[in-house]
Amino acid sequence: MALKVKLWKCESPCLPRLTSEFITIEASSASIELPMERPLYRSPIKPKIASIQLEDGDETLDASALYTQIVVDKAAIASHIRQSLQDQSQVTLRELCQTQPLKQGLAELVTYLDLGNEKGSGGRFTMLIDEEIEDIIIWTTEDEKQRSVRMPRLIYLRPSSKH
Repeated sequence: MALKVKLWKCESPCLPRLTSEFITIEASSASIELPMERPLYRSPIKPKIASIQLEDGDETLDASALYTQIVVDKAAIASHIRQSLQDQSQVTLRELCQTQPLKQGLAELVTYLDLGNEKGSGGRFTMLIDEEIEDIIIWTTEDEKQRSVRMPRLIYLRPSSKH
């Protein structure tokens, strides 16, 4: 349905005369969408569950490992990084782990990574990652096993003094 507007020319006050078509509008009504016409919630398809015979699990498993928590002292690690950066302008993660070996293993290593974010984006220390050089960090677990991780070289930088 199109709406046509025509232009009238009035020569005398009582007899208008049609001159030409002025404008054509394709849709003369607005499309109205009511929010209540759509369904608000559609229940999911119910899965068919086949009846399966459950088997007993292994009862010899020690569940205490699930409840043991390792707490890493972030302040002590931050202090160690800060003290190392007082003597030199930059220090690698491998050097930090050589001067003060990891006692809590991977959890402590992750804390070192958490304290320094690349290019100072939110961490306490500015850290650069040199992906061309690989460092191997070795630590000893409580049961005297040696563990190691191979990772790109991480370099902590001394903060620049702004005056």
